[in-house]
Amino acid sequence: MKYVLITVRDDEVSSFEAAEKLLVYDVEEGRPVKSLGRPVTPDLLEDVVEEYDAWVLFTRGITRENREPVEEAGIKIVETRAGSVVDVVKEFFTW
Repeated sequence: MKYVLITVRDDEVSSFEAAEKLLVYDVEEGRPVKSLGRPVTPDLLEDVVEEYDAWVLFTRGITRENREPVEEAGIKIVETRAGSVVDVVKEFFTW
């Protein structure tokens, strides 16, 4: 897995609904490669999955009504309490 998706607000991992942006993060290089502003729609997520093969979304939380279309787009949702994007990467991708 090279790319993951992370919901972000004020440079911290946020809930899906509160996110200012959705980061496409390159785990191997340790840097974001794309930032998508709001609103994030299921169609947009499908495009991101297709382009980057990113199938994991890290978020602090997501409502049921948003969870279903995200999962239907083929994306696994991982709820985390990590603060920053770097914390998420350290927590889940330490080599």
